[in-house]
Amino acid sequence: EQAEAKILFDRLDQYAMSMDAKASGLEKENPVKACQAYRELALLFAGDDWGKQANEKIKAIQKQNTYKNEEIAWKAYEAVETQYNALPQAPGTSRTNSLNTIKANLKTVADKYPDTAGGRASKSLLDSAK
Repeated sequence: EQAEAKILFDRLDQYAMSMDAKASGLEKENPVKACQAYRELALLFAGDDWGKQANEKIKAIQKQNTYKNEEIAWKAYEAVETQYNALPQAPGTSRTNSLNTIKANLKTVADKYPDTAGGRASKSLLDSAK
């Protein structure tokens, strides 16, 4: 039974390590998504060192001067992306008006937060929607 427990523990430890590596890889490009990944790790490994370390990493990321803009831009991008993906595919006045509103919103996010992941994603989606 001890051998089986060790195997299980080792697998969980490897899984936590891979989750930590994934979150760490997101930190520079998209700190908001990194925090989301660390939150998942902290939730799954609450009370364990992995969970505690993940919570510390979240706090460190959120203390960065640029984090608030990253968070605002990413949430704005996600909201507009959801609207874009929900557009009916059939052409028509309603779709055109909605698409124009979405494009304007994407442009606002891209222009206001150009150095954030949300701003870059907004620009990319705007470019593909033209």
